[in-house]
Amino acid sequence: MTEEQKKIKKYVNALERNLKLPSKMKARINGDIGTEIHLKLEEGKTVDEVLAELGSPEEVAERFNEEFSDYRIRKSPVRFLFLFLIVLIVLGAVQYGMNLWQIRRKMAGIENLIGGADGPTSIFVAGTAVGNGSGAGYWLTSAGLILGCLAGYFLASCGKKGGKKQYLIYAAISAAGLILSIAGPLISGTGDYAQWIMLIGTTTIEVIPGFILNIVTLVISLRWMKKRENGHSSSVR
Repeated sequence: MTEEQKKIKKYVNALERNLKLPSKMKARINGDIGTEIHLKLEEGKTVDEVLAELGSPEEVAERFNEEFSDYRIRKSPVRFLFLFLIVLIVLGAVQYGMNLWQIRRKMAGIENLIGGADGPTSIFVAGTAVGNGSGAGYWLTSAGLILGCLAGYFLASCGKKGGKKQYLIYAAISAAGLILSIAGPLISGTGDYAQWIMLIGTTTIEVIPGFILNIVTLVISLRWMKKRENGHSSSVR
């Protein structure tokens, strides 16, 4: 790649970063700008002269953002809530891991302490340590909840102005999170998984937040993808 090509690529990349528009519009604008640059180069102008005439990437991007303000992507502040939730989940997972490690140490100490016990007692203690100490259900449901938060973050960032491929990716993330959220309780079977416990009168309701969140983000992703497809079909006609 020549120095001129590097300058053009750097300019176009900077322009794309500053465009607050859907992906397809970004690609179209970059293509138009690239064509304009090459036409001016064919007229005998240097790369520096051409880029100076166009203006800085920030200025050009701002002009396009204003011109196509109706298509401009306005990121919802709700996306920060999902990032905050991810941080909380990670911190909770760290705390859970530390507690799990301490439990294993204590159980190992108890098992050593009663090393002279009869066979059935030793088997019972060892089984309890392994059964309560694996944490597989918790890790799976936590991972599922994180994926749901990521899907929510991406959806809040692009809103209804994302591309079909974007929504397809978000739907895939939600589907993966949903699978993990379902697999956690199935593998655990002991209630040892990430859940919300609500008391309504004398009734206890257990809710798996990752399950609910991933269903919501999956439905939204598919609906917005369908609307994008319908809108594209209408424009083609």
